[in-house]
Amino acid sequence: MMKLERAWRFSEIPPTHYDKENFETYAWAKRGEKIALGGLEGILMLTLETGEVLWRLGQEAGGINAVCFFNDMLVSGNQDDHICGWEPTTGEELFCMPVLSMPRFGGGVKKIVDLGDYFAIGGWRGELETYKKAELTRFGVSEGHNEQIHSLVSANEGKMLVSGSEDRTIRVWDVLRSTCVNIITTRSNCLDVSSNVIVSGCNDGWIRIWGLNTGERLCAWRKKRRICRVGFDGSRLVTKIGDKWIKVWNVSEKKCIRTFKMIEKEDEYTTGVWINEQSLGTISNKGQIALWDFSSVLESRTWSEDLE
Repeated sequence: MMKLERAWRFSEIPPTHYDKENFETYAWAKRGEKIALGGLEGILMLTLETGEVLWRLGQEAGGINAVCFFNDMLVSGNQDDHICGWEPTTGEELFCMPVLSMPRFGGGVKKIVDLGDYFAIGGWRGELETYKKAELTRFGVSEGHNEQIHSLVSANEGKMLVSGSEDRTIRVWDVLRSTCVNIITTRSNCLDVSSNVIVSGCNDGWIRIWGLNTGERLCAWRKKRRICRVGFDGSRLVTKIGDKWIKVWNVSEKKCIRTFKMIEKEDEYTTGVWINEQSLGTISNKGQIALWDFSSVLESRTWSEDLE
């Protein structure tokens, strides 16, 4: 049994984005004991240590599609094709700048990811750009996707970038050259990367495992319900199945070893999942944030060893 460590419910969490197929809700990012949530009505910064609300920004922050911590600040991606930097403790605005040099039809910034010395931005119509952190200047424009980018994940210590799109491709990019080095043709709506392995989930229930460097499909299995989120720490895979269920997988056996119903209320569903070595965190559309003891769910092992 996985033990609930801490849980809070915040009535002031911003209203959600809602997509009937993907249940795409808050933008959220976690660093240490701070977690930032974004939505149509702004940004909320919380501390997980005490459950305290540190600050909130309303309409002045704009409609938020993405948030990410880097350079000792929180960076948000807005629906008006801007990114803004915020001081994590006070909420003071540090900068605001236009991005997406060639937006194809509104929608704004969809995803932001930290790449070490750089960061990348993905747009609602497939735009993908990288920026230098120090100067906040555009470094490269990567062309290839022509539909919404639903996932951006750093790989190989920020030297590579993995993007997933509604155009039914997953692309692997060389960050310094802004070139695509691998294209995986598959349907997906979420993905994660660790240990040179890409994990993708899809609305049709498929979970697929891919080699990062080769693009080869290593294994795949299917569930009856849609896969809305995946979280992978190099040894354990967590998937959000439908709107309330979390499953933990042994990938070498393609077997679910734990199933948890995280939400009991009829009109509430899980919107975000993150994992590390000791804990699993979940966020709901009604403002519940819960931390779960995850240390004993699955013995530590690397996926590359399992798959060889």
